[in-house]
Amino acid sequence: MSHAPCSMFPVPPPNLSCSMFHDTGQIMPKKRKKQTSACFTHQGKTYHKYQIEWLDITGESGWLTPQELESFKMARPVTTAWLYSMNDKEIRFFSTYDIDHETKEIAFADNGVYPRGCILKMKRLKE
Repeated sequence: MSHAPCSMFPVPPPNLSCSMFHDTGQIMPKKRKKQTSACFTHQGKTYHKYQIEWLDITGESGWLTPQELESFKMARPVTTAWLYSMNDKEIRFFSTYDIDHETKEIAFADNGVYPRGCILKMKRLKE
């Protein structure tokens, strides 16, 4: 008896090679190229995606006892967005963008400007 090209199959299925199979005979998924960061480039400017943890003002217009007012806390939201710009006073970001296919102009939505003093942590995301 001769050795088969693949141990599970006498002949590889059409258009498939032995290297595409696990020992179980299952087709192996193609390996994907790992991206080093979640970013995109438009007209020479690169936008990186971040997870931003920040402090937000919390308000209450109703009556509170002294104990309730003492326990009242600021919110600590987490935002995932692309960084547009950053300086020593503020960060600007957007969560949605659209590139016009004809003019190649970009437009941003779901925008924000946060004071740097409100930012607790910024982590560049990888996908």
